[in-house]
Amino acid sequence: MAASILIAAGALTFVAQKAVSHPSMKAFLQRYAPKALPFLLIAVGLYILLNTSTDIT
Repeated sequence: MAASILIAAGALTFVAQKAVSHPSMKAFLQRYAPKALPFLLIAVGLYILLNTSTDIT
């Protein structure tokens, strides 16, 4: 199980590195990532907080 997780993480890292090395993708990310990243991180945090099995209500 650990080996499959490491392989998947390595593959994802490789694909991400190749994607950001592409000139058009690099320009797009440099332009929009600083504006979109805070909202993305807040959305992920809210998703985690709202969808846990240990909700305190």
